[in-house]
Amino acid sequence: LLNQYFLIQKLFFSEPTCATCIEGFPNSKMVVVGMKNSSIQGIDIETCTIKQTWNCPSSSLSSSSLSSSSQVNSIICHPDNSLIISCYEDGCIRFFDTRTANDVHSIIAHQKSVSSLALHPFKMSFASAGHDRSIRIWDLNKRVCINEFTSHRKKFDEGIHSIGYHPNLSLLVSGGADGVVNVFQ
Repeated sequence: LLNQYFLIQKLFFSEPTCATCIEGFPNSKMVVVGMKNSSIQGIDIETCTIKQTWNCPSSSLSSSSLSSSSQVNSIICHPDNSLIISCYEDGCIRFFDTRTANDVHSIIAHQKSVSSLALHPFKMSFASAGHDRSIRIWDLNKRVCINEFTSHRKKFDEGIHSIGYHPNLSLLVSGGADGVVNVFQ
């Protein structure tokens, strides 16, 4: 039998914006939604209300080319560290504390927009991918890049669209604008 899905709630945002990515929040009845206006909204799925908002501070990074109004492209929620990690069009990765709603760290991570993030299932690390065609592996505790490699060919000024870790194997998979899916061990 096919599972049936029914619309149970709609949430309308007060300002004109749109959702760009959604992630389930571990161990709670909340989802986090990345927005085109650079904010992240924590939404209670039972009441369909906004419970928490994480905003990107305008002075989080010193480079004048980076904008606090850059859209959120991907979000990952760490199940143990009360941490939301988000990536943006401006090439940055930002870390938010879910308990305080504070921006706790920001990294200029890629030369072009960061398109995707993936949390390693076993290690304290995560991966980022961008339109500069690079994949970077980051130490979650130190928040520094520990490995970097180039993958995919550029097509229409885009590089890597999506990355993900296999949940049971130490495999990282990437999909790019070039129509290729790569598997890394």
